[in-house]
Order: sequence, then C-alpha cells, then structure tokens
Amino acid sequence: MMAPPIPPRSLRLLPEEVAARNFWEMAREAVAGDVSRLSLRDFWESFNDACAALPSPGNPAVRGILACRVVEAADNDTLRALSGDARIGILAELDAALHGWKLKERPVVRLLTTAPFSPEYAAWLTPRVSKAADLLAKGVDLAFQRRNWSCMKGEDKLAFARRTAELYAQAFGINPPPTVEPFAEGPSPDGRILSGQYDARRNVIRLNTAAASSWSDSDSLFYAAIHECQHAVQYHLMDGRLDAPELHERTLLRWNDRFYVTWKDSTLGNAAEYQAQIMERDANFVADTIVKTTIYCEMMRSGVKPGNTPLSAQRRKTCPHR
Repeated sequence: MMAPPIPPRSLRLLPEEVAARNFWEMAREAVAGDVSRLSLRDFWESFNDACAALPSPGNPAVRGILACRVVEAADNDTLRALSGDARIGILAELDAALHGWKLKERPVVRLLTTAPFSPEYAAWLTPRVSKAADLLAKGVDLAFQRRNWSCMKGEDKLAFARRTAELYAQAFGINPPPTVEPFAEGPSPDGRILSGQYDARRNVIRLNTAAASSWSDSDSLFYAAIHECQHAVQYHLMDGRLDAPELHERTLLRWNDRFYVTWKDSTLGNAAEYQAQIMERDANFVADTIVKTTIYCEMMRSGVKPGNTPLSAQRRKTCPHR
C-alpha cells in the first residue's frame, strides 16, 4: 500500500500558524464574532489555549512567535476592529519574547498602523485642541503673517513659530514649552523634503528653512509647527508628564517611538505606513483640525475663499515631518 503523498512545503502550515488560526477561532467564539469586544481576559484565555498546543508553551520565545503569527493571520480590517485590550495583550507578548528580533517589526507596525483612537483619548484630547485653537486664533495674527511673509526676516518668521509653540504648549500644560530652532536641509533624491522634527531628549522643535520646505509660506509653517508641537504632547503623555487618565494610546505611542517608520524608510515601510502610524495620524489630525478652525475661518471672515483641498493635505504630499 502506497503512503499518501506529502504536500509541498508551501501548502503545509507550521504548528504556530495552526495555533494562530485556532486563536482567532476561539477569540471570535468568545465574543460572538465581534473582536472589538475582546476583553483582556478573553484574549489571554484564547491565547493561552492556542499556545498550549505548542511545544514548551510557557517559553516566552514560543509565545512571541505565536503573537507574530496571530497578527499575520489577521487582515487589516480585523486588526482595525481589534479591541484596545487585545492589541495591548499581543504587544505584551512580543515585548516579553522578542527583544531585538527583526521578526516582530512587521507585526508591530501593522498593530500600530491599524490602531484606532479610543473614545477616552478623544475625550481627553478634544477640549485641549479646542483651547489651543482659541489661544492661537487670538494670540497669532495669521492675516498679518500671510500679507507680509515674503518680505519678513528670518528671525521674524522664527518668532512666529515660537509664539505658536508657546501658545500650543500652554493649552496642554507643557512647561517649559518646546524651544524652536531652525535648520536647513534640501530635498531628498526623490524630491521630498523634511519640514520639521521634534527632539524629545532636548524638548526642541526643529523647522527646516530651506526654500522648498514649509518655511516658504506662513500657513505651511503654522501647520508644521503645530504638527511638531503635537509630537511634543505625545512624548509628554507617554512619559507621564501630562495630567491624563491611563490610556491605551500611552502604550501605543511608546511602541511607535521604538518602531517608528521614518519618511525615508525603504525597508520597513512606505509613504502609506509612515502616514498611518499612530504618532503621525495623531499629529496630522490635530494640525488639520487647528488649521481648519483658525486659518480657514480667518480666510472666510476676510472674504478669501479657501481652496477645495486642505493646505495640510497638499503639504503632506511633499513635506513629511518628524
């Protein structure tokens, strides 16, 4: 009697891949298919049961491999719907098992680029953004900057950016506010140019004064300064220096800082992943919101009709940040 043929390697699943599929089956069964309701307890029960089928299920390396496979086995829609508790649980397994292991980079990036903002974070952020928009609308003469930008000296443009940073920091209770410093750096070979960076170690915002950067007009520099100010907020939040409740975003921001996809990165990510990671989505959202409630409202009041495409969106096509 002939033995059954052995399927090719490409058609066989590794034990941890089978365990990952089992995890999702058990997890979905626990919450009737709605993974947004997956509690931390449900996650651990499903994960531990799936891991029990593997050799050495208590070994952190084994659990870490399973966590990687769990992410790989899910499509992006599933990961977007995943509860914050379950997302943090997967990251905890990766953190315990895979220090310095390249295998975890892709799963981590996917978890960060698909993570939605929690209602708790929105409730904390929204009133502070509104306060910042109000302070900036009253404390910065945007119309004057726009009229006179082409003939303003560099130190006056820098003073505008510094005033923006001071008022934004005031709204969030950041003291001292970030220092603003200029730097000059031309476009990369593919034509993109860096508008700004935030140095968390020194609490310094660096803004590019090159001609093709956001320095070229006041509205763009205003956007870039706010964007970098929000990065300052993120670091103050993740370090516990702001008055905020315990938020999933604090943990996600810490992970994003460790696995940041740079705008020049050609190995880990691309433009879509750069924009989608939680640090950039948050900073872009805040800058977009304040641009709309200050610049565009001011333009409408003065009788100037804004264009159909938000200036911030136009800028992000060619002027990445960080």
